[in-house]
Amino acid sequence: MDRFIIERVPAAEQSASDTGAGLLALRLRPRDDGVAAHLRRIDVTLDTTTALAVRVEILDADDDRTVISFSNPRPNRGLSEED
Repeated sequence: MDRFIIERVPAAEQSASDTGAGLLALRLRPRDDGVAAHLRRIDVTLDTTTALAVRVEILDADDDRTVISFSNPRPNRGLSEED
């Protein structure tokens, strides 16, 4: 069972940093009422050239908002023996 409904974020609701070329803003909304009691939605902006998240916005049921922006995201480069 899918736990979230996934849809594109409407253009009118996207922040200015989410509307550039090569970006895709997706919204995840919980299907489960138990989850929805705590979480209203998660908006994730992806760089379509790398498939890496550049921004995540979490809106909880009390309308408190957490925004995480990633600058210079890089894929996992692996660990060396020294790490």
